[in-house]
Amino acid sequence: MVDSMRVYIARQNLHRYERILDNTIDPKVRSVVEDLLKEARAELDAATAEDQFSSLADRSRVTEISHRWRSKAEEFRATADITQNKVARDTYLRLAENYERLATDAESRATREPTLKSKPQAG
Repeated sequence: MVDSMRVYIARQNLHRYERILDNTIDPKVRSVVEDLLKEARAELDAATAEDQFSSLADRSRVTEISHRWRSKAEEFRATADITQNKVARDTYLRLAENYERLATDAESRATREPTLKSKPQAG
């Protein structure tokens, strides 16, 4: 699964603070960096949990929408089957193809793209 921006930033901060801590001997600086490291770990945990929840919710919504688009495509195919006018029938069939493509593309993107939603922070 691809990380969201929030997870990516939290991981980058964690690595940065760990490197600083490895190269610092000043006790005051180490204390500040250790606090920052704790915050970065907490942020990573929160971001990862939020990502997993968002991902499940997004997949559920995509499934619902793609099902609706596939139903619409089937309606257009059924209408095309009973339409006498060739131009109108071809138009209905193109609409059906487009709705099928929308559903397929949405499902494909949902399985490979990160969720980049940001939720308001509790202050």
